[in-house]
Amino acid sequence: MEAVNKIFVEYNSPRRFVPYMSIHDFVTLLFSNPDILSEELNITIEDINSILANFSTPEAIKRPETAPAKRLEFLTDGRFHKTQKGIAIAEKIGIESMREKCFVFNEWLKRLESLEPFFVT
Repeated sequence: MEAVNKIFVEYNSPRRFVPYMSIHDFVTLLFSNPDILSEELNITIEDINSILANFSTPEAIKRPETAPAKRLEFLTDGRFHKTQKGIAIAEKIGIESMREKCFVFNEWLKRLESLEPFFVT
């Protein structure tokens, strides 16, 4: 943060630079609605719920060898491709479901929403 603030001091970066750290990419957010995820990937809801049962929230799904995308690739025999199917699933799930189940993601969005518009001229 310090380096960013030094480089972008004229843009009020201490207030406007709002980093977001996610353990995994957006695939974690797809676990916020097991019903839609199950239906869209044609996998059982039990498979998804068994993954979720091991974690407090979808954002907590971790371990690099069993990252969310790898889990879905395994369950779909390699048919899950996050850049193709993942985006369509995310749109169906909707951001409100993601916000409801993913606390860190929601807090980051709330912080962004609280910022006043800033335009560089």
